[in-house]
Amino acid sequence: MDLRKVRKVGTSDRNFVTLTKAAPIYFRAAAQAGHADGRDNQRLRFPNRKPLTVPICRSARLAACLLLASLCRADPVIHYAPAENLEHVDVALIDRAEHEIDMAAYVLTDWPVMQALTRAADRGVAIRIYLDGAQFAEREPAKVFLDLAETPGVEIRIKHENSDSMHLKSYQIDGKLLRTGAANFSASGLKRQDNDLIVIESADAATKFKRAFETRFESGEGLSYGAKP
Repeated sequence: MDLRKVRKVGTSDRNFVTLTKAAPIYFRAAAQAGHADGRDNQRLRFPNRKPLTVPICRSARLAACLLLASLCRADPVIHYAPAENLEHVDVALIDRAEHEIDMAAYVLTDWPVMQALTRAADRGVAIRIYLDGAQFAEREPAKVFLDLAETPGVEIRIKHENSDSMHLKSYQIDGKLLRTGAANFSASGLKRQDNDLIVIESADAATKFKRAFETRFESGEGLSYGAKP
């Protein structure tokens, strides 16, 4: 975030944090600027935006920031195939993971995506994958999938074949980001078909997905090929 986009104007005998009503992209800059200044008396204003002013005291600074942050929602970023190569988007997102990835995949056959998941597990990211049983049974797993399944820190479960389809194409990363959309994790789904891929950088969205994921994951059938030595 470029802090030059935030301009401090005036002071008074009370502390103010001024945000725009549609300003999730400016929120962190405002919080950082206010914290770095260290003074109670300041007003933050954003160019070309209608301000939202909230009076707070020093002791309530953190509480107010958390409350305002909960009201702000990052706008989703939508990518479209085949105009874009969605495989590159997925790989870049997975390569950002630091702690955990929960993935629900109707299909998981794209090699670069599976290789990115394996790299994430190798650097200590905990990975849980939930697959559709009928789709999984249709083909023999490729070596790149077996390498992923055998990597320590990776747990894969399958929805039973005789139940309704597990049709999600989504994952959450580190409780901060949700990837969803119509694009399957396959070469055709990510590169050739008319599909979308939606990225939502929101702890709330990631948490809601994780809650639903865990219910489904617990009911799945475990898949184990043994860990790599």
